[in-house]
Amino acid sequence: MVLVYVHPHPDGFVVIPKVGTCPDPADPKRQKAVFSEGDVFIRRGTESAKWRPADVAAVLARRDQRIREEARKEFAATVAALENAGRGRGLAAAPALAFTWKVDADAFTSAVLELIRHNDRLPLRLFFARAVGDARPQLTRQGPSPDLEVLLDRLAQTAGIALAVDDQTLFEQSLTTLRSIYRIGVGPDEYSRPDLKTGAVKLWRSIAGRIEAIGAAAVRAQAWPQARALALQPPADGADRRPSAYVSWLRHGLTEAARAGLLNGPTHNPPQPAALIHAARAVTHRLDALRLDYPDDSAFGTDEQPETDDVLLDSICQFDALYCVTAHAAKPNRSQFYPSFSGLYAHRSEPILLRLLDDPAVYDKILPGVSQEQQTQAITEVAKTAAREG
Repeated sequence: MVLVYVHPHPDGFVVIPKVGTCPDPADPKRQKAVFSEGDVFIRRGTESAKWRPADVAAVLARRDQRIREEARKEFAATVAALENAGRGRGLAAAPALAFTWKVDADAFTSAVLELIRHNDRLPLRLFFARAVGDARPQLTRQGPSPDLEVLLDRLAQTAGIALAVDDQTLFEQSLTTLRSIYRIGVGPDEYSRPDLKTGAVKLWRSIAGRIEAIGAAAVRAQAWPQARALALQPPADGADRRPSAYVSWLRHGLTEAARAGLLNGPTHNPPQPAALIHAARAVTHRLDALRLDYPDDSAFGTDEQPETDDVLLDSICQFDALYCVTAHAAKPNRSQFYPSFSGLYAHRSEPILLRLLDDPAVYDKILPGVSQEQQTQAITEVAKTAAREG
């Protein structure tokens, strides 16, 4: 038995340095060119193929993310050293306006925890107040800029920390800010703004993946009111327009992303059934603050082959099922939800549906004011839809 490991190239790709040939199957005496000098190959499903212009951004994304994270870590170390030498101890002890999301993920999590421990809420309030203003110029027709993606990560981190330490105020501030940024891209009739088009849809897809990841943390923390709040956020504000057609931004974002072809995996066309679930799992893996209860994420697998025993993936599926039931109960209509969890085995999501039926403590907080008959109808409809889609 031989194990061969090919380490990823630091640049994310390799340029073929010379022509490669092999015997021609049709005529073994002749040589057939397999690749040429300057070719670049990438993986598409189970095959290796020459890259196309559309592949360049995806191939370089991992390298660029690594470079940015390294730069942020260096920046955080510099800030910490300056603060220790002059004005205080670390980001948490710096002047209120110095608290920023433009640091690496670990430094940001540590700073938020320190601010909570010392009950210093002013830097956090300023962070939320400035976040929407910071987001607007970072949203383009092409989608969220890398900096906007980082800002969304930091908001997801604050929500995850709030769930871990049971800080309701911090959670509500995180959710309100994410909702405000989501609505930046909403135009007439809840389509994307004409000046943003696909860029707005990419923003919604990005936020939806983070909401599912936060919701999974809420499920594991048994924070049922917070799970309900995450599910039932309309995409538009009814104060300045007619009431939203959607009770949940998750259904809105998923629908628009599917229409724009943004949910297709490398081997899936039409859309990958569990695209939102896998996006949330990647967010959970990347951000420690969303899995403080599971710091060792060695169970993280691929979209095509998730690990069998993956508690974090199970909790994402269970939140997705909760969102579906909650949305259908709020507005009984199959168009109000889509069971992304149906793209994975049923044993991942079934426990939460059974608990909804059997545990009054969960039922009363997830579906307040809903009769037992309505609850059963909602769960039945979600289960039928999931079976059909799965």
